[in-house]
Amino acid sequence: MTKYKLFYGVGGSINDITRDEEAFDFDSYDEAINIARQQAFETFEDYEVICRVLSVEERMQQEGLTEEVAIAEYEEDVESFIEYGAEEVE
Repeated sequence: MTKYKLFYGVGGSINDITRDEEAFDFDSYDEAINIARQQAFETFEDYEVICRVLSVEERMQQEGLTEEVAIAEYEEDVESFIEYGAEEVE
């Protein structure tokens, strides 16, 4: 296992980025980056309205999209706001 420090959050003018002080064990860089991405998405939920990003449900109701398409569009929009990463530590 390798230790990584994660950072994640909403960037840009909001600039709400969390940087973990503690390093955590992960099986791989991919696992660490996936956890950081997941944390960034969770942080973004607090800023959905401010950033004017429609939720999956709103897209389905207002735009008549299937759930699969609504999720893909939502994730694409969110990716433009979030920042995340993993730094390996000794």
